[in-house]
Amino acid sequence: MSDTIDSADLEKRASELVDLARKAGADAADAVVVRGRSRSVSVRLGKVEATEASESDDFSLRVFVGRRVASVSANPGFDLKLLAERAVAMAKASPEVPLPRSPMRTGWQAPIPTSTSSTPPPFPRIR
Repeated sequence: MSDTIDSADLEKRASELVDLARKAGADAADAVVVRGRSRSVSVRLGKVEATEASESDDFSLRVFVGRRVASVSANPGFDLKLLAERAVAMAKASPEVPLPRSPMRTGWQAPIPTSTSSTPPPFPRIR
């Protein structure tokens, strides 16, 4: 890859992507950058037939708008502002994520042990 972007620049652009998402209306956002490199060699009848190499950089952005969430991904050449705006629009169109049930909200209480011995009770037998 002749136009390889250095890691510091990728990190800076990921931070910029999060800032753009906040400006586009996200309450919170996080970004991940993945750099992939692979090489392969094909051998037939003991002779090298082909060699290949590939490299890629990808961004992934997750945004939160209230209790709505959306994720998008693209390569670094993509317009970061457009990516952030699309993610926020997707989150706004998504259904709300239900809140997890909390023991405090449901009134659930843990059972209080009644045994005074120091050994725990045996596990129930499964038949």
